[in-house]
Amino acid sequence: MFVGVLEMITDRIENFSLYLSVHRSLEKVRDLLQVVQQQGFPEGTFCFDEYVLTCDSSLQQTDLKAFDEQITIYYTLKGTDRLTWKSSTIQEESVEIPTEHVAIFAPQEAHALCSNNDNVKRVIIKVPV
Repeated sequence: MFVGVLEMITDRIENFSLYLSVHRSLEKVRDLLQVVQQQGFPEGTFCFDEYVLTCDSSLQQTDLKAFDEQITIYYTLKGTDRLTWKSSTIQEESVEIPTEHVAIFAPQEAHALCSNNDNVKRVIIKVPV
């Protein structure tokens, strides 16, 4: 269960460990993000246990959508990514995720990429809940 958070989280990657209590799966996500930071990752989609990791710089705009059965984590490796999001208590708004920052979306929070910038490289991790 995703507990203790009512809104999307954004923060610097080095603060990610502060949010491990939000969901039991975030410890594994932290470990995956450390591998990406230290070793890099090729473009593509990869599965690690039940986690799906996508490393992509070609994704453009997507439709606003909530994923009821997963937590979504965006990590910007290069550039500034722009996302749109909304929850049951927050009207739709945009947020920028600069280099070396993460955004964590709870299952009920709708989100979408709204960046048309080819210079953005991001990692997206989807975690089932």
